[in-house]
Amino acid sequence: PSFADWSDDFNGGFQQAWQFGSFPNSGTLSTIVVNDELELADSMPALAGGAGAAFGLVFETFDNLQMTGTVNPGGDARTNRTLSLLARGDLGSGSFYAAEVNYTDQELIIFRNDNPTTTMNLVQAPLAGLTTADSVFLEFTLLGDQLTARAFDAPGGNQLQTVSVVDATYSAGLSGVLVASNVDAPLFGTFDDVTASTIPEPGSVVLLLAGLAFGFTRRR
Repeated sequence: PSFADWSDDFNGGFQQAWQFGSFPNSGTLSTIVVNDELELADSMPALAGGAGAAFGLVFETFDNLQMTGTVNPGGDARTNRTLSLLARGDLGSGSFYAAEVNYTDQELIIFRNDNPTTTMNLVQAPLAGLTTADSVFLEFTLLGDQLTARAFDAPGGNQLQTVSVVDATYSAGLSGVLVASNVDAPLFGTFDDVTASTIPEPGSVVLLLAGLAFGFTRRR
C-alpha cells in the first residue's frame, strides 16, 4: 500500500481529488461543498429512483490507518439516516469497513460491507439521546485485525462511546465517507475535517526506536 496521508477541511472547496458514487446510481445525486462542509444529497428518495447510499473516496491505499472526521457538523435536521467513515475499501467489489453514526437507531456501529447488497454489523453500542441536532467527531482506527471506533461530542471533547472488534477479512484499501438513507426519504449528510493517517506496525515502531537508540549510543 502507498502511505500518502491525506486530509480535507473543505475550506473554499475540495483539497483532495474525491471520487463520488451512489447505490443505486442516481442522476439526482449532488456532491458539493457548502459552507466549507462536504454535502452529499439527493433530491429523490431511493423508492423514487434516487440514491439509497452515496460515498466519496480518496485514491490513496492504506492498510493500518486512523481516520477522523466530524459528521453532521452543522446539526442539520435533514440528516438521513447514517453517516460513516469508511476504510480498506475496494471500488470494484464494493467491499469496505465503516465506522457509522446511526441517527435513527442512536448507535455507534462498526460494520463490514462485502458487496453492494451484503452488510454485516460487527459491533454496536448506544449513543444515548443522539438527535440530528448533534454533530459527532468520529475516530476510526484499523491496526491489523483490530478495528476500533470512538465517538466524541467535538474534536478533543468528551467521549460518547467506543466499540472495538477483531476482523481480518480486509487488510488494505481506500478510505472516505459514506451516507445511507431510509428508502422513503431523500439522502442527506455532511462532513468536515476528514483525515486519513498511516499507523506503523508495532514491530516497525520497535525497530525504529531500536535504530534511534543505536544511533544515539554510537554518537556518544
